[in-house]
Amino acid sequence: ATLLDGIPSHSTTSAEKSNVVLYCESLASEPRAATLLLNSPLATLFARLLHTSPSAALRLRIASVLAALLRHATLLDRGIVLETLLPALLAAQTDRAVPVRRRVMAALGEIVYYGAVQQEHAAASAQHTQGATDGAAGMANAWLGAAAGSEAEVAAQVLAVTAGVAGPAWQIPPPALDALTAGLRDADAPTHHYAVRTVENVLMRASNALGGHVAAALCTDGVLDALLEAMGRRSAAGGGGCSGGGASGGGSGGGNAGCGGGPTSSALRGSAAAAAAQLLRLRPDLAPRGAAG
Repeated sequence: ATLLDGIPSHSTTSAEKSNVVLYCESLASEPRAATLLLNSPLATLFARLLHTSPSAALRLRIASVLAALLRHATLLDRGIVLETLLPALLAAQTDRAVPVRRRVMAALGEIVYYGAVQQEHAAASAQHTQGATDGAAGMANAWLGAAAGSEAEVAAQVLAVTAGVAGPAWQIPPPALDALTAGLRDADAPTHHYAVRTVENVLMRASNALGGHVAAALCTDGVLDALLEAMGRRSAAGGGGCSGGGASGGGSGGGNAGCGGGPTSSALRGSAAAAAAQLLRLRPDLAPRGAAG
């Protein structure tokens, strides 16, 4: 209640709001705290402040805490993320301040990665459910062959209920994927690296490029071309690191830590090469002509 009382008031200074946000950021590396904060009204307040605050410093803090929370949270509410946080992050892609746009890309990458993970889990669950359904179908068919009347109806109900166990998978809206792929050609080195790392981590998790999945949307000629260009791209000197955020390891995220730094970025080239190689494993038909298999 104290946190909620402190942030939205018009009489509260940007410095005071930043202190509250910094406190939340200090809790973000704890998965339980991150999950609690992101699934609370604070998420809506952060989204609103990211859009309305006149202070670039506060917007940067908001984008940073969202990236950190999204990275470490273990369970995200689909409605809060897709209907509240994602629209705010997409709108902030045009923020005047480059550092804000960098952290926004990191947060966006976490959402895309989390959605890809949920889709993979849903696919695995569907396979498991199909196995259970096949077993139930065998039982039901046996009952149907040997029983009549009420027993046959019960068997049919067992089959119908078992077939409906799997829930819907997360669907990442096309504008979010468009923003991510646009980041693959961003002139700002850290923003560019966040996008490359997100694509790398999404593709590395994918077992196929089936339609409707995030991996499928990223397996395109345009993404492949951007990754191949990134393999030879030189980072701007002094571009700064990409610590935190992005699709990384535990929780919902998967690791954009340590992006950039220096006139050339071996980390960037390595990420781009790994992503391009995995993309071609998933979609070998996209291999350039004359490329070795």
